[in-house]
Amino acid sequence: MAKACDSDDGSEAATHFNLETRLALISMAGTDTAAQTGGHEPLEESGSSCQSVSGTRRIVGNGLSAVAFVALFLLLNRPEVIVIAHLGVVVWYPATELAVACMLAISPAYGLLAAVSIALAGTLIYDQSALTWSGTVGAIAIAASFAGAAYVLQGPLQIDIGLRRQRDVVRYVTATTIASMGSTLVGTACLVADHCILWSHYGYSAISWFLADEISLLGVAPFLIIYVLPRVRRQLSLDETPVQPKRKHRAKDFGFGAAEAVGQTVALVFALWLMFGSTFGGFEASFLCVIPIVGMAMRQGIQRVAAGLLALNFGIVIGLHYCRPIPDLQLKFSLLMMVVSGHGLIVGAAVSERQRMTMELADSTRELSLANAELRSQTAFLEAHANCTIDGSLVVDARGQVLLRNQRLLDIFKVPSGLWAGSADHPLLAHAVTFCEKSRILSCKGAISLRPPERDQS
Repeated sequence: MAKACDSDDGSEAATHFNLETRLALISMAGTDTAAQTGGHEPLEESGSSCQSVSGTRRIVGNGLSAVAFVALFLLLNRPEVIVIAHLGVVVWYPATELAVACMLAISPAYGLLAAVSIALAGTLIYDQSALTWSGTVGAIAIAASFAGAAYVLQGPLQIDIGLRRQRDVVRYVTATTIASMGSTLVGTACLVADHCILWSHYGYSAISWFLADEISLLGVAPFLIIYVLPRVRRQLSLDETPVQPKRKHRAKDFGFGAAEAVGQTVALVFALWLMFGSTFGGFEASFLCVIPIVGMAMRQGIQRVAAGLLALNFGIVIGLHYCRPIPDLQLKFSLLMMVVSGHGLIVGAAVSERQRMTMELADSTRELSLANAELRSQTAFLEAHANCTIDGSLVVDARGQVLLRNQRLLDIFKVPSGLWAGSADHPLLAHAVTFCEKSRILSCKGAISLRPPERDQS
């Protein structure tokens, strides 16, 4: 007893010493912090400084992205880039995809920069006056139509910016196509008002304008939306969703994927060579470009086909620079590029949707397997515990199906193996009652507890 009292006193003293030591350390840390911060609240100052740094970073990032947007817009308006025959007739218009991608992924406010950039391109590149119909009404109408499409896609329709679902791709194609129709009608009319084209050429120029926009919207903008602009959003602190961890691939799968990508690239280059090569110059081999695009879409979905469509469209534009002049060749290739881009985008979206559902199903199956394994482990533990008792146990559900029975029940009532393997409780209980009658133990508690419960006939 004396020894126990001594140990209790010692533990109390040790506890008292630990409390005093902790209080002293806390007071010393508070004194050092106050001395370093001048007696001010450090948490509030650090929070305000972080907010100011974040605000400054966002302002600087938005300014740099605006300057980069205007510079790229002017670069993509160069005649050698859009393959212009004359005003109103071009193969594609990649500046449109840049504007739409920025409006959709960053903010519809980029429509203002797009309007200013359109006016600057007309003045600096094509020597037009700033007060022309195309530089004023046309620029505002074109930018407003695509800004409206971006607002609808971000607001009422609420598509996934990564275009991971087929529904989002269909909505994107529909909204941007309607906006392209509006901008085509107004933009071509402004060219007529500026006396750049004749009224008799309005229809031809409108078709060329619409095809050029659609090629950029379907074949080039998805690449920027999927690959480039997510990085810009993270730099501007606009993307609040956490980055999803990438799935680990085995070395064998990585090698096969790399070989497949090389094969697709070779097939695409070979198709372009057949289309524009001098050896097959008289052979209409334009349809061959569909094969590698469909292959990419069917194998890897929208992410791979977006890169493939960008490469295909650039390859066709480069080929048109060096091929011999053929009447209406630009319009034919514009139509080809639009059809292939739209087809590849829709097929790639469908395949990506199927792949996403397959991965979600695999994850759900994996979680269900883990839950079943845990349930089996708990059931095995319960059965082992029930078999250790000296009493017979039988657990049934509301439908009379046997959930649990132990070996002791078999031994007490000498249940045959045929009844033991069954899942219904009534034959087992009937055998137990019969066994009790033959053994003349009707008055025991076991016989009363073995009566089947009365079930509600309703």
